[in-house]
Amino acid sequence: MLNAATLFCKNIYILFGLMVFVGLMGGAQYVNVFYQIKGSDKLHKTDKELAINMTSMANDLGVLAASITALVLSLTVFAKYQPSKDDE
Repeated sequence: MLNAATLFCKNIYILFGLMVFVGLMGGAQYVNVFYQIKGSDKLHKTDKELAINMTSMANDLGVLAASITALVLSLTVFAKYQPSKDDE
């Protein structure tokens, strides 16, 4: 978000590296949550199943909310930002 607002980094390869890093951190967090739920001694088997199902549902709802937000923003706030003829 900082780069989108300030454009401090214009090198596409550095941006690609940052996107890969963020993706790896998100994936590691995702896997670690499921590992912690599955390996928990404090939860019974049925509670673990419920926790995993609720975590999966929350993840899907987060992706859905992000997609809807992106669609709404692209049709309203960012609709005025049309690519110039030089960009095509």
